[in-house]
Amino acid sequence: MTSSAQQHDQATYAPKIERKDGVIDWSNAAHDIHNLVRGLHPWPHAFTQSEGKRYLIHRTTLTPETETTEQPGTIVRAHGHELMVSAGRNDALLIESLQAEGGKVLNTRDFLAGHRWTAGKRFD
Repeated sequence: MTSSAQQHDQATYAPKIERKDGVIDWSNAAHDIHNLVRGLHPWPHAFTQSEGKRYLIHRTTLTPETETTEQPGTIVRAHGHELMVSAGRNDALLIESLQAEGGKVLNTRDFLAGHRWTAGKRFD
């Protein structure tokens, strides 16, 4: 393989990633939120807030067959190992692991055992 000089007229600039870039906008499609979570791991992490508390989202799974009419950012299901949140385009996203600010990273089952979240709760 031979090296060649970069063509500067075709190069693009990527700005530095900052912590504020991790804010989840739940009105985006679930696929876009999933990619944000993946792209910002291990730093600065995608995050959301509820009732003034910040939660880092570490892993998500897409659920393309799930449709919801709930407002984006509303928890659709919070039971056992399922924490499903509505997103834009009437789709939903499963959160697999998350971290309360100042806490440990937990899988959804362990997190829900210590946090009494129910369907209808909203992320800001």
